[in-house]
Amino acid sequence: MSYKDLKRAALENVLKLKQLGRTSGLNFYQDILNAIALDIRTKSWRRVQRHRELEGVRLILVNLNEEAEWLESQRKSYDNYIEQAMITLQKKRKKRFLMPFSTQYNHERELERSGRKAKFGSFKYSTHPLFDKGVLVSWKGYTNRD
Repeated sequence: MSYKDLKRAALENVLKLKQLGRTSGLNFYQDILNAIALDIRTKSWRRVQRHRELEGVRLILVNLNEEAEWLESQRKSYDNYIEQAMITLQKKRKKRFLMPFSTQYNHERELERSGRKAKFGSFKYSTHPLFDKGVLVSWKGYTNRD
């Protein structure tokens, strides 16, 4: 930008400031000169301040990255724990003892014969013990005395 163009742009900006009421020509635009001088004097201080802020932000970023790595390791640890727990739950357990000729024994034998083996177990209950425990409130076709 040439000196002539710079001078024209400065005068246009001064006129805009005058129209907005930010400055006046009564003091020969001394307030603009004071603002420019203050800006020149504080330029170095602002540069140092920006540098300090940038260092602070970099330190925060490093700390956040370390925290993210730690949280990721915790997540992996929890995932491994859950995976091991799932494997443990899915392992075949010893077959529990069933009293021969009991209701449950006959129920499981009947399931085996028909080829329907339950994945998590199948249980057969009569209605009377369930009613006594309060699981069943009523059932159709029976009274409390049956």
